[in-house]
Amino acid sequence: MDFGASFSYITEDEDWIKKILIGAVLVLTGIGMIAVNGWVLEIIRRYNQGNDEILPDWSEIGQYFIDGLKLIVAVFVWTLPVIVLAACPAIGSVISAQNEDLAVVGIILSVCGGLLIFVYSLLIWFLFPALIGTLAETGSIGQAINPSNAFKLFRANIGGFILASLVGGLAVSLLGSLGTILCVVGSFVGTAFGQAVLAHLLGQAYKNAKANVAEAPAM
Repeated sequence: MDFGASFSYITEDEDWIKKILIGAVLVLTGIGMIAVNGWVLEIIRRYNQGNDEILPDWSEIGQYFIDGLKLIVAVFVWTLPVIVLAACPAIGSVISAQNEDLAVVGIILSVCGGLLIFVYSLLIWFLFPALIGTLAETGSIGQAINPSNAFKLFRANIGGFILASLVGGLAVSLLGSLGTILCVVGSFVGTAFGQAVLAHLLGQAYKNAKANVAEAPAM
């Protein structure tokens, strides 16, 4: 992983200030974050295609909104089991409250449901970068939500995906916080910059995973 490049490629773009400021305005609006997510996908796509201009401008903002919506749908599908599992603790609490004889059953449901939610949430946190990379490359929600694709890519570059998620997430958090300290509005600029850093790191991890999959011997 080239962590330095994930920062330096931004400032190497002669229009980087304008591009980041537009991203910051969109972050500020709230709903514009959908387009920012699509912009992140475009950065990942360009990196993997070897595009010289990795930091996109905003001329295709309509497409970024569409891509951002696709990401929301894919993430929602992946998190549906969490919504279902969340019913277990709720049902357990109701059972315990209404019938003391079934209190043990209620406790078991609550504990098991909570444990399953934790395990599944941890699993999808690990697999999300592979999902995002697949969506960026293919534009297909179906391929992005295919667990076999995500598992195959994740296994091919476990360390890279984990580092990209941790360092990228930390960059978004720290840059947003720093922007808040310097100027409240600066937090949106820091967030937009951090998203660009995260996108580059995810692009690196995804590209390496694809290369490793291609080099793996056929079973």
